[in-house]
Amino acid sequence: IEIPAGVTSSGYSAFSGCSNLESVTFAEGSQLTSIEWYAFQDCSSLTSIEIPAGVTSIGSSAFSGCSSLTSIEIPAGVTSIGERAFSGCSSLTSIEIPAGVTSIGGSAFSGCSNLESVIFAEGSQLTSIGSGAFYECSNLTSIEIPSGVTSIGYAAFSGCSSLTSIEIPAGVSELPDGSYGSGVFFGCSNLTSIEIPAGVTNIGDYAFDGCSSLASVTFAEGSQLTSIGDYAFSGCSSLQSIEIPAVVTSIGYSAFRYCSSLTSIEIPAGVTSIGDGAFYGCSNLNTVYYAGSIEDWFDIEFKSSTSNPLYSNPLYYGADLYIGGELVTAVVVPESITTIGYQLTGYTSLTSITIHSGVTSIGSYAFEDCSSLKSIEIPAGVTSIGGWVFSGCSNLASVTFAEGSQLTSIGRSAFDGCSSLQSIEIPAGVTSIGIQAFRDCSSLTSIEIPAGVTSIGDYAFYDCSNLDTVYYAGSIEDWFNFEFEIYDSNPLYYGADLYIGGELVTEVVVPESITTIGTQLEGCTSLTSITIHSGVTSIGSSAFYNCSNLESVTFAEGSQLTSIGSSAFSGCSSLTSIEIPAGVTSIGYAAFSGCYLTIVYNYSDLEITAGSSDYGGVAYYAEVVLTEDNLTNVKDENGYVTYDDGVEVLLLGYLGSETDIVIPAFRSHCPKA
Repeated sequence: IEIPAGVTSSGYSAFSGCSNLESVTFAEGSQLTSIEWYAFQDCSSLTSIEIPAGVTSIGSSAFSGCSSLTSIEIPAGVTSIGERAFSGCSSLTSIEIPAGVTSIGGSAFSGCSNLESVIFAEGSQLTSIGSGAFYECSNLTSIEIPSGVTSIGYAAFSGCSSLTSIEIPAGVSELPDGSYGSGVFFGCSNLTSIEIPAGVTNIGDYAFDGCSSLASVTFAEGSQLTSIGDYAFSGCSSLQSIEIPAVVTSIGYSAFRYCSSLTSIEIPAGVTSIGDGAFYGCSNLNTVYYAGSIEDWFDIEFKSSTSNPLYSNPLYYGADLYIGGELVTAVVVPESITTIGYQLTGYTSLTSITIHSGVTSIGSYAFEDCSSLKSIEIPAGVTSIGGWVFSGCSNLASVTFAEGSQLTSIGRSAFDGCSSLQSIEIPAGVTSIGIQAFRDCSSLTSIEIPAGVTSIGDYAFYDCSNLDTVYYAGSIEDWFNFEFEIYDSNPLYYGADLYIGGELVTEVVVPESITTIGTQLEGCTSLTSITIHSGVTSIGSSAFYNCSNLESVTFAEGSQLTSIGSSAFSGCSSLTSIEIPAGVTSIGYAAFSGCYLTIVYNYSDLEITAGSSDYGGVAYYAEVVLTEDNLTNVKDENGYVTYDDGVEVLLLGYLGSETDIVIPAFRSHCPKA
């Protein structure tokens, strides 16, 4: 098409969608002054156009989608380029912006994937580059932004994956917030260095996210930067060090996430908050230089969330902290602090911590993985120890609580992995011990549990394989009121002796209030006898598992017992006889595994046969099972138990009190005596 000379404006959407339009010419002496919105939008066959010299404005989306356009000359009189003016001109390889252009609209050249060169005419008056202006110009390797530019919009150069260098003009005051994929330089994966001008006060969200080759970030002298936004440098995996300007007060969420080469960082004294996950994945960060005092460090708000509860602290991966040029090893908590948060989480150089009496709360993860910490005293005013507080403190050998401790709870995994801890006396006011609280405390040999504890969490003593003594301040009835749902929530599990009221528990009478026996005595090696009253209806799985010294189980007359659970008496290797009460209808798998029972008194209707592995193997080693029908055996006045099978009298066992006995002469057979 040829446009007559007298036409002054192309008109809104004049040729929009003319997908076969290949050639546009303007008559000599053209008086055209403006190309309106959408004028040539989606003219996908148009390869070139010579815009008349009198044109002063190019409207929004004027050439958007002209995917075959390889070159275009913008007249010198143009002062503005509208939004999306050349968006999607994927064959355009170069463009020169006239000196008179003062603004480039949002997404003006977005998606110009073959654009390699952008030149600004000498004396350029450009002041603003709109949001997404060069978005996804993936072949653009460099651009020299005119010095007069004061505003660069979000996503302006996002996705310019071939861009290796760019200079931000001194007049720019911020790199605005973007979202994922729309930070100012998001995904500029070949950008190697950047200098932030002194006047920039904010590096917005996602500004340099995904700049994986960015190895150097410097700030001009006198920097006025106050905030680093969320994900600002996330994924800058080549960045090795950064010195944050002195006036910065906040570091955003995931700001340095996955900066896997970052080894050192300098944090100014004025920083008051560091966002969730700010240093997530910075596994090589080994040195943190802090310009403030230890009190200032404790005043920093290290933010947390359920997804990234720890990684706001740059110390988490084991970095050394330097304050005033000195390596911090011993810390005295400042008097102004009443709650300890994440300030020292993961700090492997910490050897000692002094906590003053005014501290009332130690938050979750506070000293997690402080692997050089050897001892700690918890002040009396602390009422709770949060989850994972000392988890991974592998050299922590001593934990003491100040006199008059008001502690009421020990959180989940609080001492998990404290493999040097040998003993601990839990304060009297504690009522709950959390899940995995002492998990993997492999050196723990003794523990004192107060009477007020009403719940002990699952796996609380998992792998505490050397725990051999448990001191309990309550009564045997209190102990039976515990509900140990998982086997190693019970501190007795690995074979510990139980002391109640200072006395070793050997003989236990099940309290009348108990109708179901759980795992309260599982693994109790000091237990020698148990008397079970008639009201007990159930013995649960693993109830007396590995009570290797248990010799006597007595059921009261009129026992209402109906079930014996799996592994209930498994490993009770000292038990030689057992009575199965009349009401028992089920015996679980392996209930008597490892019990060498020679005498089984079966008053139930279960068909228990000597030598059979049925019914939990109760009679697997028995010579005979005595029932109501064949029960002619007696325990005589001397304690001998016999059985007359009609052929001979068998000596089945001895239940007397003597330690040395003489087998009576009239006994004709003594199986497994």
